[in-house]
Amino acid sequence: MVAAPKPAFAPGDVVLLKSGGATLTIVEVAGKIATCVWYAKEAEAFREEKLPLIALQLVDFADDEDEEFDED
Repeated sequence: MVAAPKPAFAPGDVVLLKSGGATLTIVEVAGKIATCVWYAKEAEAFREEKLPLIALQLVDFADDEDEEFDED
């Protein structure tokens, strides 16, 4: 059995933690770690955190666009 290829993350990608939460933008990838930023509304400030790639999943905006057209 061949495992599915892992997604390649790159700066500019929008991701989510697999466990949920706010959307994050990757600003740097170094090895198995991604530096991510997001806007924390409650603090009215940007936040930055280094996270393991294995904990992230890409956000698929194509699904959101399809839903917008279905609502009209």
